[in-house]
Amino acid sequence: MALRRQGKYMMALLKYKENYTLYKENKWRCNSCGTMKSLSEYYKDISCKSGYREICKTCVSQKFKQYYLKNKMKMNIQMREWRKKNNIQWKNWFEQKYGKNPKCEVCGKLLSWKTKNRNKMVNLDHRGNKTKIIKSPSYWTWMHKCDVRNKQIFLSCNFGILCKACNRNLPTDNRKNWLKNVIKYTFGDNYADKEGNND
Repeated sequence: MALRRQGKYMMALLKYKENYTLYKENKWRCNSCGTMKSLSEYYKDISCKSGYREICKTCVSQKFKQYYLKNKMKMNIQMREWRKKNNIQWKNWFEQKYGKNPKCEVCGKLLSWKTKNRNKMVNLDHRGNKTKIIKSPSYWTWMHKCDVRNKQIFLSCNFGILCKACNRNLPTDNRKNWLKNVIKYTFGDNYADKEGNND
């Protein structure tokens, strides 16, 4: 028994020395498939001494797929419950940040975060920003956890609050030109000059 333990200890020590040498060379041997790969092929993990997981990304993906196929129903129920709770957390945070019944920033209509009536539902708008970190706010909040980091990402996008009708009528791109054309069509070519003289 003592020899067996000593043998296991020696094997572990040799493996540790090999991995430490490889780590210096920006490489690591996967504990699952045994393939030598660069550290970019491994997920970062603070709980591990090296700062990286001992199993490569490919093996992690394969193991997750196998686990998912075996526990598909259970995982789907868990995910559904998590998304429902997460969605409530986001809506509660929206109410604290923007109020329970914010107004549409264009027409002034009273809106709500927790309603099934789409005409009274809040629509988050990009305000025509060139850089869109979040393409679809509703889908993004559905998929991302309501935590401090994601709240900061959300706030950095500077979303506007609109009703369904105003959000649908405003074009996604070239809004300034569109508004100029609307003003020109409604008030005529000299409207801007007249407004400037009145001021």
